[in-house]
Amino acid sequence: MKRNLEFYSALSLISSLAAPSLGFANVDPSSTSMKIYKFAVSASPLCTNPITVYSNDSPTSTDLLVNPTIGSGSLDAGTYPCVIMEVSKNLSYIPAADDGHCVHGTSYNLTICHDTMTSKLVDGTTVTCSGGYANDQRVAIYLTTQSTNVIGKGDLGPKNRSA
Repeated sequence: MKRNLEFYSALSLISSLAAPSLGFANVDPSSTSMKIYKFAVSASPLCTNPITVYSNDSPTSTDLLVNPTIGSGSLDAGTYPCVIMEVSKNLSYIPAADDGHCVHGTSYNLTICHDTMTSKLVDGTTVTCSGGYANDQRVAIYLTTQSTNVIGKGDLGPKNRSA
């Protein structure tokens, strides 16, 4: 049996990467936007053999805090302990209040994959981030129920996952 899925905000994790985790912002964002290219799942907590549920090679930026609709797809009923999202390494956020470092209503940019960091995409391609915010690269974020303790510092994704 297949289920139709619409992806809304299971992305509070990504939005939490914004202002509060920067180390210099002490306020929640009122807006957090990023491009979402792909959404995949795996029946393995090691994220092997991922199944792509949604894909868009030219996404627009989506505000993750304002009832985002990312896309839709079909997926067999089952348990999927691994979720993989391919996203832009760049996001922007607007703080909900002033905090001495950030000004309410002002848009700020954040890069979640800094130069020399690596990320493994759903198809197994390894991306080495470069060019700072000016280079809008696609990276993958892995959410899994199991930690294998194999992710090196500065990497975005399991090193032992096969495509």
